Amino acid sequence: MQQLDEASHGDLRGYVAVIVNGETVLPRELAERAAAETGAPRPRFLLPWTERRGLEKFADTKATVPLAVMPEDSIWRRGLPTRVDLHAVLREGLDGAESPTPSSALVPIESTLELATTLIGPGTPEDVQPHFDAYVMQLDGRIQGTAYLLSIERLLRG
Repeated sequence: MQQLDEASHGDLRGYVAVIVNGETVLPRELAERAAAETGAPRPRFLLPWTERRGLEKFADTKATVPLAVMPEDSIWRRGLPTRVDLHAVLREGLDGAESPTPSSALVPIESTLELATTLIGPGTPEDVQPHFDAYVMQLDGRIQGTAYLLSIERLLRG
């Protein structure tokens, strides 16, 4: 999913499925790779595709109607932000982060969430933080107090 400026009006945001090689439904790893290769400057989210959630109609390659997210709702509740976008937010958070060792950084959680809602899309801390908590664990980092403890090398190399 990629946010469409032309489908957004006021606080209503519109997202549309991105077709990659004629497919709109891709396994997670292929979708992540495609998102990383597009370098799109707009927020991107992956929607879990399951029959139970009824997304098969939306994932139909013939569908052209954007997914609308109302002001009181959040794309963070509906979709999964791409790893490349989560990584970009954490990398930007390195600027000014405390470094307890030469190879690690403490990136404040509060500023990470603020930056994420600015760069990726609005959402409450309760909606946004679980995505970062899970991604930090994938990077072999951890929560330490009110910050994410991360390897600087791992963040810089991508």
